[in-house]
Amino acid sequence: MRTQLLTTLLATATVASPSLAQTITDVSATTVPRSARLVIHGAGFGSEPGTVLIGGLTAPITHWSDAKIRAYVPETTALGGQGLQVVAATPSNVVTLEVTMRPPADGRTLWRFEADADYTLHRTGLAPDGTIYFDDVRGRLYAITPDGGLKWIFDTLLGAAGLGSKGPVAVDDEGTAYVAVAVGGPTESLVAVRADGTLKWAFTVPIASGWIAGPAIGPDGNVYAVLDSAQQLGNPYDVLALTPDGAVAWTTAANPATFEVGQFGSELLFGPTTPGGPLDQLICNADQPAPGSTQTGRNYGFDVKTGEQRFAVPAGGINNPFMQGQTQLAVDRASGSFYMTEFAGSGGGWGLQAFDANGLRTWRYDPGILGAVSEPEVASDGTILFAWDLGAVIALEPDGRERWTVDTDQWFDAPVASPSAAELVLLGSAGIGEPGYVETWSTTDGAVLWRHVLGGLDGEPVTTTTKPRYTPSGDRVYFTGEPMAFSPDPSFLLFAVRTTAEPVAGDITGDGVVDFIDLLSLLAAWGPCPAPPTACPADLDGDGSVGIVDLLLVLANWS
Repeated sequence: MRTQLLTTLLATATVASPSLAQTITDVSATTVPRSARLVIHGAGFGSEPGTVLIGGLTAPITHWSDAKIRAYVPETTALGGQGLQVVAATPSNVVTLEVTMRPPADGRTLWRFEADADYTLHRTGLAPDGTIYFDDVRGRLYAITPDGGLKWIFDTLLGAAGLGSKGPVAVDDEGTAYVAVAVGGPTESLVAVRADGTLKWAFTVPIASGWIAGPAIGPDGNVYAVLDSAQQLGNPYDVLALTPDGAVAWTTAANPATFEVGQFGSELLFGPTTPGGPLDQLICNADQPAPGSTQTGRNYGFDVKTGEQRFAVPAGGINNPFMQGQTQLAVDRASGSFYMTEFAGSGGGWGLQAFDANGLRTWRYDPGILGAVSEPEVASDGTILFAWDLGAVIALEPDGRERWTVDTDQWFDAPVASPSAAELVLLGSAGIGEPGYVETWSTTDGAVLWRHVLGGLDGEPVTTTTKPRYTPSGDRVYFTGEPMAFSPDPSFLLFAVRTTAEPVAGDITGDGVVDFIDLLSLLAAWGPCPAPPTACPADLDGDGSVGIVDLLLVLANWS
């Protein structure tokens, strides 16, 4: 009898124990802007993901464990005090959050978005409507509005274990994003995600060692990619083209088979076989060796329409393990010439090679660089740009003549030219591990146009990590950076930095003056702003409504 009673009491105590109920004990912040990452601490959440509700809306979740959840405040959450609750087997207690507007621009930094992962390896992709796509090493694909709001997060690993960010994010004319992932063992996948954040298709390669190049959208709208070590492992092809619906357009077994040590997916390029012709050839570099290797590096060219291999020409030299890791080519889409930087030649150091559309070397520039060099960049006017890690940025004419060299004591990553080719953007620092900044230079003479020091969510120093991506209009660039301080919940930041002149305060219409048109626009928008993602340009003070303060800003800046 005593044993029976003791058993009953223990069972009752277990059910009533607060330690096993779903309980929120702490959150990373109680005042949070829309689209912010939120870390929820507690107990009893369980191992299987449930639901996080903020203001009654389902929050995107990026991590779930019994004691910790990481989620995002939905962009459409109402402002003010909103309840936070975790729902799995049973609902948790409710914690009140103060939800605010996202922070206003900070100088040239228009906004920052915090991603829930250690890093990403590739720069952003852009959709025709301005949506920014990027992925992370944990396999998540993020869609961000042009003003910095989170649209959705998609698990490109589809619930499997593996690694993301194995290749660039490619985006087609319909806003579908394509990413490369490794889903465990020798299995590789290309995943297509629609503009609304739903799965379109997934194409699986059963055996390969990764992605050397791509995915990339070709001039015909197909999706192209190059595999690593696929033939050596028994796969019948290593270059493939898929239709937008995920069907195989063609596959090719490269000769020699493509191979890369330490691949992480370069950007696959398209160029014309004749100057001024259509973009009918895809180009990549593979098995470019690291120092000390006997492997022979090659540049490959394939017919876009049929997959026929046009050339596989030894590139010469050795790869750059520091500023590139994997050799990245750059192509002149007008002439078909392409370029690469590597170590060899009469200069006794790192230089730049030029190749024609048939893969044959036409010239080499040897400045005698002893340190590492960045990948090259070709501007829309044919200017070739690259940087040297020990202090120089170099611009060359299409025939290899030097336009200018700027010596500097700063460390710069690969330069990226604006769509107009009038300027280039550089991400720099005073050295490895030093705080980062962004600069723009004139492509005419290398003159510095402006510098903007970067800061994290709370102004802390950050280092830059991926190449910038210009918008088609050239008014801003997107890139990622990492906070320099340690965090038990690692994250990195997506930056949007304005490259144009400072906007005129009170200029609602963006025409450079503040006048009656701006006043009429303000009066027409008077009152609460519409729900996101609808823009509210008349809300000049960013408080979520158009009112007397916004009117005073217009009047104070009247042209």
